[in-house]
Amino acid sequence: MLYLKISLLFHLLLHNPEVPKTEKPAEVKYEINKKQSVLKWFGKKSVGGVIDGTIELLSGKMSMDGNVLMKGGSFVMDMNSISHKKAEDKSGKDGIAEHLKSDDFFSSKKFPQSYFVITKVSPGVKANEVRVIGNLTIKGVTNGIMFPAIIIKDGDKIKVQADLTFNRVLWGITYRSMNLLALVKEGLIDSDIKMKLDLVFDKVN
Repeated sequence: MLYLKISLLFHLLLHNPEVPKTEKPAEVKYEINKKQSVLKWFGKKSVGGVIDGTIELLSGKMSMDGNVLMKGGSFVMDMNSISHKKAEDKSGKDGIAEHLKSDDFFSSKKFPQSYFVITKVSPGVKANEVRVIGNLTIKGVTNGIMFPAIIIKDGDKIKVQADLTFNRVLWGITYRSMNLLALVKEGLIDSDIKMKLDLVFDKVN
């Protein structure tokens, strides 16, 4: 009798196996905390050295999975908010910032917003690191960029830290570019623009 019961049990297990259900981690959405986020830019002149400042985000959103892996996101930058670290006169006007907003550079009146849309995210080589690939649109021109980012979960907040570099010439910003053969002696401005992101996102669901 015991043999029959054991045989019946094995029969049921073999013919009615329970397949473990694997559920995909739920997508969690986050929105940028503009007050706590900082986006810095850095440029370099052949005469005068490094210049730097900030630019504000109008909006930003990001989605994560349950394993705290970034899945996607998009950001809108306010090109009229470009500021330079050291104002040049006491009137509150900054010659460098105003020049950057002009048609020589970002044409902020014609193109008041720039965009970055994440197209792919993959694990990085360091702890909490991911490799971000996306499309950056400036002055109506879109090019792909890639950079590593550090993702830190802090309760209902996500912190993103990243450094990236892009060549402005690819977006048609050629003023005193080092790529222009006509300007090889002095007064040149590095074609590479560096940005440092220190962003904070709040959970929305």
